Amino acid sequence: MYTIQSAGILAYQFINQHLQVLLVHPGGPFFKKKDEGVWSIPKGQTHPNEDLFTTAKREFTEETNLIPTEPYIELGSIQTRKNKVVSIWAYEYKPHPKDQLKCISQVTINWPPKTQTSITYPENDRVEFFPIELAFSKVSPNQQAFLNKLLVILKPA
Repeated sequence: MYTIQSAGILAYQFINQHLQVLLVHPGGPFFKKKDEGVWSIPKGQTHPNEDLFTTAKREFTEETNLIPTEPYIELGSIQTRKNKVVSIWAYEYKPHPKDQLKCISQVTINWPPKTQTSITYPENDRVEFFPIELAFSKVSPNQQAFLNKLLVILKPA
């Protein structure tokens, strides 16, 4: 059975010593009115012959309009129920005045379903930082493990 490889980057920042993480909300008509449990860590599928870390950086930039910077923290991989392996890295985001959080990647689908009419929309319609406590309810449940791993790694000794 073919396994789909996906990779991404979880940006985090500290505001007044409180951890926040960056999540993206899927665009398009299907997710328009959905919120809890549908947000995601910016990620996407690998291209042929592309390594996971290259995919992670490319997808992060496409979905957030940011360029991640070193150092990176490897958060590992999970396998979803749909036979997809997701690998995630993290980095600490340092705001820059010129940063504009927005998705620069577009998707085209037939809509309404089973018609010949197509629509094009941003892959993600929102890019936001959330306090870590709130992020757990926003993010897709299968990605909560990455938030937990980040908490363990960043916990002061």
